Amino acid sequence: MRLILLSLLVLLFCTTTYCQEYIIGYRIGPIKNFDGNQPTRRPSFKTFENGIYYRYNSKGRISLDIGVSYHEYREQSGPQIIFDAGYNIYDSKLKLQMLDFQYAIQYNITPKSYQRSGVLKHVDHYMGIVLGHRSCRITDTWYTKDWGTDLKREQVHKSGDISAFAGVNYTLSYTFNRLILQSTSTILTNSSDFGFLSSDYYNFPSSRLSINFGIGYNLHKEKNDVPRGTQAK
Repeated sequence: MRLILLSLLVLLFCTTTYCQEYIIGYRIGPIKNFDGNQPTRRPSFKTFENGIYYRYNSKGRISLDIGVSYHEYREQSGPQIIFDAGYNIYDSKLKLQMLDFQYAIQYNITPKSYQRSGVLKHVDHYMGIVLGHRSCRITDTWYTKDWGTDLKREQVHKSGDISAFAGVNYTLSYTFNRLILQSTSTILTNSSDFGFLSSDYYNFPSSRLSINFGIGYNLHKEKNDVPRGTQAK
C-alpha cells in the first residue's frame, strides 16, 4: 500500500505543472457489501457512506481521484450458551466502523462532439481502475449472566483489521463554473478471499458495490482552458 501511495504522489508531482483542474469535494451514497466469491448464496449488507475526495484533471484525458469514506455496520444477536465459561450471553452487539480509501486513475471517454453542444460541453464521462484498502475497527459487546450467581456483566472485545481491494469505476460529471457535480459507480473485490473478516463468525463480506453523488469545488482553473480531452489524439 505504501508503494501505491508513493506512485500516486509521484504522478501528482509530475503532472502538477500541466494540471488543468484541482478539485476537492464531498460524496455520499448507498453501498452494498457482498461476498465476491459467492454473491448469490451468501447475504449482503446495505448501508450509506459519506466521505471526501481530492481530484485533478490533466489537460489531456487522464485524471487522478483520491478519496476516503466512512460507513458502519451494526448487528444484534440473541441468547447464546457458553458451556466452558460458566455463563450465558443474553444479548450481544457487533459494531464495525470502516474507513475505505480509494485511489483511482481514470480516462476521459467523453466524445469530442460534446464540445459543439451548449449543454453537453459541460458533461464528462470517465472510466478507470481503482485500488484501495479498508481499515476496520471491530467492537463486539457481550451481555452475560453467570450460572450460579445470576450476576450480569458487560464484556467488550475490541479489535481491528485491514484489507485491500481492487476494481473499476465510472464517473459522470457536470461542470458549472467552479462547481462540479459528480456521480460515481464503483465495484471492488477483496484481494484475498473476498472477505476481510471470517464469514463464519462475523458474516460480513468486504467486496463492495456503490454509487456516490458528490459536489466539488475547483481550486484552480486556468483562464484560457482548452476543453478537457481535446488535446488527446
